[in-house]
Amino acid sequence: ARPIARQVQLYSENHPQFRSWCVTAGRTLHATQLQVVRVSRGVEIDSSSFAVLDADKAVAKGSMLVGELTVFAVTGGAVLYEFVVTKRNQEAAAAAQREKDLAEKLALAATVHGLEATLGLLKQQQEEQQEALLGRIASLEAHLVQQPSLWGRLWGS
Repeated sequence: ARPIARQVQLYSENHPQFRSWCVTAGRTLHATQLQVVRVSRGVEIDSSSFAVLDADKAVAKGSMLVGELTVFAVTGGAVLYEFVVTKRNQEAAAAAQREKDLAEKLALAATVHGLEATLGLLKQQQEEQQEALLGRIASLEAHLVQQPSLWGRLWGS
C-alpha cells in the first residue's frame, strides 16, 4: 500500500486540481493540529490568530494526508475483503453441514421405516406361529380327551 500511496501523493502534488485540494486540506489539517496543541496546553483558541500555511507546505501536508488515506483505504479494503471471504466460507461450511445433517436424518428415517416394516413382519409371523401352536394344543387336547386315562386303563374303568 505504501508504494501506491507514494504514487498518489506525487500525483496529487503535481496535478492542478489535486494541488488546490491539497492546499485546502493541508491548511485545514494545520489549523486543526494547532487547535489540538493549544487545547492540550490549556491555551484559549482564537482561530483568527493562526498563521496561514504557505501553499508549498500546505500541498506537502495535503498530499501526505492523501497518501495516508490511500494506505488506510487499501488496508481497510483488504480487511473488508478478508471478512467477506471468511463470512462466505463460513456460510458455505454451515450450508454443507446442514445438507450433511439432512442426509443423516433422511438415512435414519429410512432405517427406522425399514425397522418398522421388519417389526410388522415379525409380529405377523409371531401371530401365525401362535395360532398354529394354539391349533396344535387344541388338537392334542382333543386327542387326549378321546384317549382313556391312564388311571382308567390301570383299574379297568
